[in-house]
Amino acid sequence: MYRPALLSSLIILVTACSQTDPATPVAEFVDVLTPPAPLSSDQQKRLTHHSFFIYDEATLSREDFESVQAHAQYIAQNKELIVLVAGHADERGTDEYNHELGMRRAQAVARALRQNGVAEHQLILRSYASNKPIAHRGTEHSHRLNRRATIIY
Repeated sequence: MYRPALLSSLIILVTACSQTDPATPVAEFVDVLTPPAPLSSDQQKRLTHHSFFIYDEATLSREDFESVQAHAQYIAQNKELIVLVAGHADERGTDEYNHELGMRRAQAVARALRQNGVAEHQLILRSYASNKPIAHRGTEHSHRLNRRATIIY
């Protein structure tokens, strides 16, 4: 049922190690996965992307839309590439509502990717609701960081 490319992508995702480039300021919540083949610094920055959302919304900001466009160009040029678009929510709201909100956020990013040339078969969408936070403090700042959709290569 799984395509070999999907299985390979998931194996790479699971077995990859985290790395940050000290010359580039990277927020503490961004992990850059190191793939098996050497990539340029620019390519490594593309391996994970977060789009952040305002409270209870699933609309991309203009800045995030432009960033997703750059990812779309890269993904569309690499037809064998399959990416996971994961939607997230902060811990406020019911589990059911947060799951739905996370999926709407993933769909917003996927829609922008498709509008910019990415094929449907290159996308896997998931909602993690509030189950995979990147900040655990319960502050407004941590809520903002957890309201996101992530493109994972």
